[in-house]
Amino acid sequence: MKAKLGFKFAVSFGIILLLLIIMTITSFVNLQSAKGELVKIDEANARMALADTIAVQYKNTIAAIRGYAAFGENVYLGQMDNGFDKLLTAEKELLAIARADKQQEVQLLIDQTNQYRDIIVKEYLPVAKTYHAAKAAGDLALERESGTKLYGITKRLAPLAESVTVKADGIAENNVNLAKNLIDDSINRADNVNRFSIVISLIVMILGLVIAIVLTNMIRKPILALTAITNQYAAGDLRDIVELKSSDEIGELGNSLRIMHNHFVSMITNIRSASGQLAMASEQMASSTEEVTATGESISQSMQHLSGEADTGNSSMLEASQALVELSSLIQIAKKKANDTCNNSIETLAAAENGRTKVTESVSKMDNITEQTKRSSQIIGELNDYSQQISQIIDTITVIAKQTNLLALNAAIEAARAGEHGRGFAVVAEEVRQLAEQSNQGAQEITALVEKVTEKTQLAVLAMTQNVTEVEGGVITVNEAGLALDKILQAVRFMADEAKEIGNITSEQVANSDQIVNLINDLSSVIETVAAHTEEATASIEEQSSTMQTIAAGAEETSAMATELKESVQHFLV
Repeated sequence: MKAKLGFKFAVSFGIILLLLIIMTITSFVNLQSAKGELVKIDEANARMALADTIAVQYKNTIAAIRGYAAFGENVYLGQMDNGFDKLLTAEKELLAIARADKQQEVQLLIDQTNQYRDIIVKEYLPVAKTYHAAKAAGDLALERESGTKLYGITKRLAPLAESVTVKADGIAENNVNLAKNLIDDSINRADNVNRFSIVISLIVMILGLVIAIVLTNMIRKPILALTAITNQYAAGDLRDIVELKSSDEIGELGNSLRIMHNHFVSMITNIRSASGQLAMASEQMASSTEEVTATGESISQSMQHLSGEADTGNSSMLEASQALVELSSLIQIAKKKANDTCNNSIETLAAAENGRTKVTESVSKMDNITEQTKRSSQIIGELNDYSQQISQIIDTITVIAKQTNLLALNAAIEAARAGEHGRGFAVVAEEVRQLAEQSNQGAQEITALVEKVTEKTQLAVLAMTQNVTEVEGGVITVNEAGLALDKILQAVRFMADEAKEIGNITSEQVANSDQIVNLINDLSSVIETVAAHTEEATASIEEQSSTMQTIAAGAEETSAMATELKESVQHFLV
């Protein structure tokens, strides 16, 4: 079969899996069908239970009606109403779950029950009540008449009651038969499902057994063939070739084994040929090593002479390197001093620039002070003008107060002349005179204060004028200091630039001296390396001479090993 093992296994298990899927689907379908039948059985049981309830409630209701007819007690009326309610409720529930072909029959039962209840309530009960009332009152005629009516109504109700009873019993019997049929169908279906499951299981088992046997034979035969050929190769017999017609993984293994067989055959053939050549080459190498040993001794003597010359050159280079190191140290010191000077110049430059900034800020603040002082002087001048205006107003108030005092005095004189009629006017005139005197006194006090304020204001104006003069002088002085700082700043910048240039020059000198020292050190290292390599070469040549002797001995051993290898390969049959 031209297929991979994986494909064979996949097809085999796929067939089994397909059968299992079919069995599972069939079982699932049957299970769903059984589930539907169980639902139908539950519905049939519910209908059967409702039918039984209807029959029981109908009998209880009839018993309550007969009890009231016999004894006339109201407790039977309650039982009757409760019985009719439960009966109609059960009938309506049955109508809701009844099958379509039985709904009309259940609806007819509900209509007959309502008709039966109407006759009982509207006709039978009133007559029964009259019957029991006449009986209690001893009215035999009315009792007999009522009894006759009850008999007539009961006779008329008998067919209706019989119909209701028959329908209720018929519905109950139909539901019982339906439930029984559904149960029988479910049992039969379950038996069919069991038989089908057993058949499918047997088919799957038989098919699995057949597939296992076929796959085992398909795998076992080529493996046995491979085992036999590998045992033959292990014994040293490489004359047979693996031939498998299978194209699966075992066939690929056979192809790999055949390729390995070809490689082994080729390798053994090459080893046989190479072992003879190796023996001949070993003999030639033994003779060549003797010539190389003699040449190495001559080279060793030349290398020892070269090593002595290299030691002399290395000593001279060390002396020159020490002198340049001392010179480099002096240049490093000069570079450090130049860097220190440059750093100090930079700090001085920063301080000078900071001072220039502070001077500029001071000039700006002095200008602000001058402006504020001038404004304050102007405001104080305006305040002095206001004080003079207040003095003029106070003078006017003083004149008015004096005139008011004079008028009040004249009014008092006129009031005294008026006698009793002018007494009230005299009191007013006296008050006016006192107010005039108070106004005059207040005006004098204000005048004194205004004179003091004017005096202080004039002093403040004078002080402000002097401050303005001094501030202007300070501004001039600060400006001159700013110009001087500008000159200092320029000088410091020049000095910083010169210090940087000196530092750059010394840095270049240090770099050049370091480079020269490094070159001398490198040259010295090269000379030392040459001397070391010369010594190593001398030692290597001596070791090479010794090695050549060892190689000669090894060549003889190699020749012996080649002979032994050739004899070992003769074991394989190609």
